[in-house]
Amino acid sequence: MENHIRHKPSDLPSTERRSATDRDYLAPRQPANAPVARQTLAMTIILVATMIGAIALYRLGTDVVTVSWTLAFVLFFGGLGGWMHHPVRRFRSRGAVAGIVTSAGALIATYLYIAWRGGEDKILLGEELAIPFFIGAAPGMYLYRLLLLDEKVEPWEQLPRNDPR
Repeated sequence: MENHIRHKPSDLPSTERRSATDRDYLAPRQPANAPVARQTLAMTIILVATMIGAIALYRLGTDVVTVSWTLAFVLFFGGLGGWMHHPVRRFRSRGAVAGIVTSAGALIATYLYIAWRGGEDKILLGEELAIPFFIGAAPGMYLYRLLLLDEKVEPWEQLPRNDPR
């Protein structure tokens, strides 16, 4: 007796072209105990790099050297997070561009918010920084959606429905 792997029909890639903005690609549902999805890791990289950059700019000042190093750090990790967000390889360069725009906007908004509040020590809750982050990141997220709007994923590029990648 041979062991054959049996797949449910919903687990196999479909034979029709699916939208590149399909929920399975941009924000897959997963149980709480599942391994971290690439989309969650990508957004976490962008978020952490932006927060570090905004706090570094506030503490170290805004001289040319500090701004250039901080901007390079944040944009690199923004591009990396955007690049790894979409599981289909041909969309990764678009994700990198959108990740750079996302992290730049989020860095500016978060830094301005920290400076307006009088420093990160005046911020009562860390979650409070999510507000300027998402406001600043919105143009990059919108750009990502626009870049993938009319794109289709061919059947041979599709992941099985339950693949956590």
